[in-house]
Amino acid sequence: MELQIQGKNLELDGRTRDYIARKLNRLGRHLPDITMATVELERGNSRSQDGRVAAQITLDIDGTMLRGEDRAPNAMAAVDSVIDVMDRRLERYKSKAYRSEQAKKAG
Repeated sequence: MELQIQGKNLELDGRTRDYIARKLNRLGRHLPDITMATVELERGNSRSQDGRVAAQITLDIDGTMLRGEDRAPNAMAAVDSVIDVMDRRLERYKSKAYRSEQAKKAG
């Protein structure tokens, strides 16, 4: 899996990049054919402390794009929450793909 990590209005150190890579490997257990993952972290101007950092993940799975976004007070929490979002999306995608494959076999 090719991994791209981008930060906007936010400095990403080596520890944060390693943390993101480790968390994305967790998504690889669902589908081994994830070809590319893009992670974007952005610090926004907000009065609320809860949504300061937005994390967005885009996965390319054999031409199908899955995207998730979430906000949190810091980068690590934003990555954790968006990984949970992508975990649910991958489960849903996998079940739909399995059902359509079973329908093709039956028909």
